[in-house]
Amino acid sequence: MSLSDLEPSNPVSLAGVDPEELRKFENLVRLLDAESASVREAVGEELAAFGERLSALTQATAVAWSPEQQFLLSELLDHVRSRRMRGIWEGFAKITDVNVQLERVLTTIGDAQPMDEQLAPLSDLLDAEAEAFRNAGRSINVLELNQFLFADQRFRGAHKDYYNPRHCHLSWVLQHRQGLPISLVCIFMLVAHRFDLVVEGFNLPRHFLAKATVNGNLVLIDCFNNGKILSGQEIAGLTQMPNIDIHELLSQPPSPGQIGRRVLLNLVNAYNKSGELPRSRRAKAMLEELNQMPRSFFVSTPRISPDAQYRRGQLVRHGRYGYRGVVVDYDPRCLADESWYRANKTQPERNQPWYHVLVHGSNVTTYAAQTSLIPDYSGAEVIHPLIDVYFDGFANGFYVRNERPWNEES
Repeated sequence: MSLSDLEPSNPVSLAGVDPEELRKFENLVRLLDAESASVREAVGEELAAFGERLSALTQATAVAWSPEQQFLLSELLDHVRSRRMRGIWEGFAKITDVNVQLERVLTTIGDAQPMDEQLAPLSDLLDAEAEAFRNAGRSINVLELNQFLFADQRFRGAHKDYYNPRHCHLSWVLQHRQGLPISLVCIFMLVAHRFDLVVEGFNLPRHFLAKATVNGNLVLIDCFNNGKILSGQEIAGLTQMPNIDIHELLSQPPSPGQIGRRVLLNLVNAYNKSGELPRSRRAKAMLEELNQMPRSFFVSTPRISPDAQYRRGQLVRHGRYGYRGVVVDYDPRCLADESWYRANKTQPERNQPWYHVLVHGSNVTTYAAQTSLIPDYSGAEVIHPLIDVYFDGFANGFYVRNERPWNEES
């Protein structure tokens, strides 16, 4: 391993390096392998104090270091970079807008990758895509944006060169117009955000999809395969996947921290497959620092909408507890009294639609917040004693609601 293997992809310019500072740096490095432990410790502290300048000084020197000095200096550079990376992740964790947070995370991962071409800043490239969509004269909605970006093959899945590390660099993907599932979904999310459209990730173990709500209905989109929209039957099939709680995935979209972690895992794997082990170690070091972040950085908050996303007669499932049922009615906000609300273990936000749901296989009617529910595409009827009281029939996976007003005492 050489020091050049460990240098950042975007090194600090060597212009303006202070000769006196460089001489001090070189003299300190010569003492890194001193016999005295106390001297080595003091030298290490002085070198670490150079901070961000340490990398530039390392590149500016013409001294041929001994193998031991090279090793000790490379360890010190790793320590400085690690400390800097931890500070960057901590800064991102304080950002409240998840889309801004995600864009910063992906920009940082891209900046750490060596590139043999000039790439425009990520934000500029995303702005350009948004402007192209606006100028195309299409309606501003999720389905039209999906058509523009993926169905029309403006961007394609990298089926032939899947393990190319460049597919983890979002600026490269935007300029070359092909990428991995997660890269394409991130582009979808971040361009949509520029129009105040909500697109989220759907984090399957071996695939990554986009998730949106269109006219109150869940839509899953496979950006990697030309923006294919999954059918209700295909979504129902996902619920049969072993060892996967698909309902939890639907109710808890991946946070920017989770997406960053998955991108870095892809990058480490890609570098390993291409034999670029020093770069793999650098990406792994970034991942290790990211993994030290608080758990809250890897937990998303369900989006709260003031509009009712589920209609009367629609089959739903509770994202946390798993029970399924049918919506019999809903309120624009929680109308339960404070004592009932405080007794609720999860206490979802009150100021959102709340639904009265007849629970399958019981005589129970539950009152659940919109953020606690997900669609149920099983198409199976609900067994409940009040079904015939409030519904006139069942067709195509939906119950037909009659005109009888909802009454909890029924």
